[in-house]
Amino acid sequence: MSLQRNLFLMFGLLLFSCAQEGKEIKAVKKDSDPFLFNLQHFNNESENYMSFPLWFNRQIIKKKKISTITHQLFHVSSNTAEENESNQLDIREIKSYHFNKNGSIEKLKVSYFYDDRPICEVLFTYKGEGDKWGYYAEVDRQILTKEVEGFIAAELPFHIFKQIKSSKKVLSYVSLKDKQLHHYMLDKNFYGALSVDSIIHPGSKDAINLGSPNATTKKYQVTNKVHETNVKSFHYTNNQFEGMTKEDYPFNTKRSVLKSEEGICNELIDSLFSDNNFISRTFTLFKMNEQQLPLEIKKNKQNPNNEIIPITVEKISYEYFH
Repeated sequence: MSLQRNLFLMFGLLLFSCAQEGKEIKAVKKDSDPFLFNLQHFNNESENYMSFPLWFNRQIIKKKKISTITHQLFHVSSNTAEENESNQLDIREIKSYHFNKNGSIEKLKVSYFYDDRPICEVLFTYKGEGDKWGYYAEVDRQILTKEVEGFIAAELPFHIFKQIKSSKKVLSYVSLKDKQLHHYMLDKNFYGALSVDSIIHPGSKDAINLGSPNATTKKYQVTNKVHETNVKSFHYTNNQFEGMTKEDYPFNTKRSVLKSEEGICNELIDSLFSDNNFISRTFTLFKMNEQQLPLEIKKNKQNPNNEIIPITVEKISYEYFH
């Protein structure tokens, strides 16, 4: 077992002990350098908001002249976090992002696999540069595989949105998939519950966002004007994402960002509690290349028995403009 792995396991034990003692885990905060992924959109539902391709830092894409990012997701067939030859990687998904020289997305192809065979492919084509909020009004979706062995392409999780309101205070969109309304309150002076109710008039199924699509500070649903549910709070320092909390009784989730000495994100910790009792913790570890771009992402899960089990491995490759 390598020294790095020993340190990783010791760190997991320390975090678990803190949770058992009811102590809050705090990530060491360093001055942040820009990161390729916009972490507020990493591994959550906004990854499927195809009209808002805000997943990457556009300035990094442009500066480094990246033309294509290929992101492969593998499931790990193993019962231990030990790195050994018995760990089998099963390909599950490939996303290929294509950009223009301004760093804006042009195409995204998503391919799903089962038993190492492609079972469904979807192609999204973007027109124009998008507006200042990151919204693309014209997104063409082409399903390349209709249905294979029970995999119904029409039930894929992707959302395309139509804008239905735009003002200095509020942006509103409707998902063409499930008809859910998504509202963004832009003016901080109207973040209060009564202001949101009087201006937006949200239904119980509507998603309310405080802030813009590319800088949301809170997302929730509301009933009876003031009763909030499915609450997510996003935390920033100098416009850099630092963490997230989610409250959906009886569950409570916290995401913390850890950084290297250079201020680059190298780990995410997602902790899940129920009535303040520890359930599980997921460690997402980033391996960087010489350009400080993510090359590999390993995700491991820690359960209440202090067992650390690998979940997925993600491999990322890049092509560049010449």
